[in-house]
Parts: sequence; structure tokens; C-alpha cells
Amino acid sequence: MPTVIDALVALLCLAGTALILLTGVGLLRFPDVYCRMHAAGKAGTLGVVCVVVGATVHFAGTEQDVWMRGLLAVFFQFLTAPAATHLLARAVYVCDYPLTALTAVDELRAYLAPPSGAEWLAIMEREESKMLTRILVGLDNTANTDAAVRQAIEVAQRHRARLTGITVVDTRALESVGPIPIGGSYYAKRLREHRLASAKAQSDGAIARFESACIAVGLGYEARQLTGDPFDTFAAQARCHDLMVLGVRFLFYHGVIPEPQDPLGRLMKRGMRPIIVVAPEAGRIREVLIAYNGSVEATMAMKQFVQLSPWPEASAHLVWCGEEKDDAQVLLTEASVYCRSHGLAAEIGTASASGRDDLLDYAARRNTDLIVIGTSAQDVLGSLRDDTTGEGKETGRLSLFLNQ
Repeated sequence: MPTVIDALVALLCLAGTALILLTGVGLLRFPDVYCRMHAAGKAGTLGVVCVVVGATVHFAGTEQDVWMRGLLAVFFQFLTAPAATHLLARAVYVCDYPLTALTAVDELRAYLAPPSGAEWLAIMEREESKMLTRILVGLDNTANTDAAVRQAIEVAQRHRARLTGITVVDTRALESVGPIPIGGSYYAKRLREHRLASAKAQSDGAIARFESACIAVGLGYEARQLTGDPFDTFAAQARCHDLMVLGVRFLFYHGVIPEPQDPLGRLMKRGMRPIIVVAPEAGRIREVLIAYNGSVEATMAMKQFVQLSPWPEASAHLVWCGEEKDDAQVLLTEASVYCRSHGLAAEIGTASASGRDDLLDYAARRNTDLIVIGTSAQDVLGSLRDDTTGEGKETGRLSLFLNQ
């Protein structure tokens, strides 16, 4: 004869079975994913729990006593199933899956509303800015480097990047005093000591100016004083940085001994790219001139600038630079489309620059703040670096973005 325990077990199992059946009906018939998740999370969970409790009660006090297993099953069912369906529903809501037309109240809109168009744009800009996270700044104790530091700080603030300022003292070059005449060892030693002390003092001053500038704006930074060959040292430090910034007349030997010839060329040959060479009077970068000729190097320079996007609000102007080609307009159009697809407003210039002077004159007419060039176009652009570094025509506020 059935007992009260048997009746309770039968009731629990029937209730659980009915709830599981209702869960299936709800998954098939409810109008949207949120209602279906509701059915699976509540009715399904209660149905399974009822069946498990019924089985546990039925076997209680027998050799197959499973009360501990039943307790664990109920615990994990309550722990996992409702939480999983809740998170799935939230994820679907954030993805802006539509609600049924029968929905009367949407209380989640104030908390989990999907981003608007402007918010999505801001999110994308933040994601793109992650391409530029570490900036290397070459330091010397001159006003030219002050301009470079200001420009680097502006870019770092916009992209939430971290600055690394380095100075390098080349002890080997500074200690090389040439042939020493008989009796001149003492004076040679004094000269070496004077050179090293002067370079160290200039290095200390450069670090102090860099730290003061970063602290003034609350920007994260790291300052390093290194020794060795400046070009090899800069190349080694640049490996783990996204961008390098130098003053237009950067002093690799701190003005203690004559500076090397073609310093930018030597840096580029060591694989350092990209480099921004900042003019002493450089201000905010608003107008960018991209010198383009369809070459691999010019294309890489353009793509690197567009992808890094150091000044997202700047407008760009594409100009053909070099010998005229039949497909020049087609290449410029393709380059303009590429720039615009990455959010850089790029217009195509109506003129072309066949040489250095044409390019500089065109830049002056456009009030250009920055020229983007590839380093291989030596026949057209090779001497532009010399102009900007003070060995030729003075460019004042014109900076360069160089890429190998």
C-alpha cells in the first residue's frame, strides 16, 4: 500500500516532469529569446530539482542512499543554470537583439543600452589608439628637443601612451682625441675628462627638462641615461616602441664633439621606423602633406602614418612626388580611398612636386605642418631631410614623418 513518502516522491517527479515539459513548450512557443531564456532558467531548473529531490527521497534509508549526491546536484543546478541563462540574456541584449512587440516595460535600457553611433565611434577610436602605446624620445639639452618633447607629450596624451626619454653618452667617441704628441698625455687625459663631464652635464640637463615637462602634465614616463654608440643604442631601444620622436637638430654627441654626417639616414639604416622629426617652431599638427609616388616605401610610410594616426583630427593632402606617370591619378585616388577608410580625410592635390623645392613650396602654400615621406625616394626627397635639419633652406615649423 502506498505510503506518504511514496506519494511525495510521485508528486515531486510528476511536478518536475511537468515543469520540464513546460520548458520545452516555452522554448518552442515564446516570442523572443529573452522569454525563452526565462523558461529555460526557471521552469527547467525547478523541474530538474523536483525530479532529483524525488529520487533522493525515494532512495533515502536504503542501500542506495544518494542524499549527498542529490544535495550536490540540487546545489549545482541552482548555481549554474539560472546564472548561465541570465548572462546569455544580457549578452543578447547588449548585442541589441530586438524585444518582442508585446514587451511593455524595458527597465534594462537605462543600464545595458547598446552604444549609440557616437559611442561606437569613440570605442573604435580607443581601440585604434592602442596601436600607439609607447613613444621613444631622443633627448639633448637644447630648445630643439623641447619642441620634440612637447609634440611627443601631445601625441601621448591623445593616445594614452607612455613616453620613454633617453640620452646616450658615447664614451668611446668622446675619449678619442686623435694622435697624442710626446708629452701630451696629461692634456689628452684632461681633454677626455672635460668631454665626458660636459656630455654628462648635458645629459643630466636633458633628463631634468624631460621629467619636468612630463610631470607638469601628469604623464607617465621613463627616463634612461645610457652609454655606447648612439645609433646602435637608439636602434636597440626603438625595438619595443611604436614611434620615435627627435628634435630637428638633435645632438647625438651633445655638442661636445662634431656631429655625425646624415644622422637620420644612419638611424633609418638600422631599421628605426617610423621617426617624427620635429621642427623648432612646430605647433599643433593640423595639415599633413603625404608625398606619394606609388613606390613601396612611399606606400608603407602612408600606411604607417594612417594606421598609427598620431593626430586623428588632422586633414591630409596627397600630392604626387616624382616623375609623372600615366597612372599617377589612379594611384593617388587609391591612396585617398585607403586614408578615408581609416578615418583620415585625404584630398588629392591638383599639382605635382617633381623635386625638393617644388615639394617645399607646395607645403608652404598649403600651410603644411607635417610631411609624410618614404626614405627610398632619394632622387626627389633625399635632400629634404637636410633642409629640415638645418643644412639648407630653413623650414621653421615643418616637421617630418619618416618611414623606411
